[in-house]
Amino acid sequence: MSEPPIFYKNPAVAVILSFFFMGLGQLYNGQVGWGVVCMILYFISIMLMFAFIGFLTTPLLWIAGMFDAHQQANLINRKLAEEAGKRSEGTAPSVRATADSKKCPQCAEEVKVEAVVCRFCGHRFQSPASAPVERSQPAVPPASAPRPVEPKDPARFFQRPPTPPSGPAT
Repeated sequence: MSEPPIFYKNPAVAVILSFFFMGLGQLYNGQVGWGVVCMILYFISIMLMFAFIGFLTTPLLWIAGMFDAHQQANLINRKLAEEAGKRSEGTAPSVRATADSKKCPQCAEEVKVEAVVCRFCGHRFQSPASAPVERSQPAVPPASAPRPVEPKDPARFFQRPPTPPSGPAT
């Protein structure tokens, strides 16, 4: 039986939503009550602009709302990750927990011993029969191989171009 997927909250999306209107980031995070309270406070702060105090409170609430949305999204993600870790402890052992695993030489991930190709990076493992045989690179690349581009002298980019001689041409 497979477990339902875990949907993490993207802190950047929460900040962008709060950027456009305070409280939308909190609604995105699933904090409906706090999001509505933030929207009401933001509306009151905008109304206070007529008393000139709103010019101070509105930007402060706006910035605080974006910061709160970001922090709460990170906190929700941490809690979801901890819950996922606790759920996976009681399930079947992972590839890392078994003794029949090997480490991929290219990406250093653990894969099953029987694996022919690494599922993470696509590295092809050698079969035991062909393990001692190593293929070496040819000393001379074939003619159809692209030639490496030689680096250009970086100092020439900082030199001024030659100026034409001044005066009448003879």
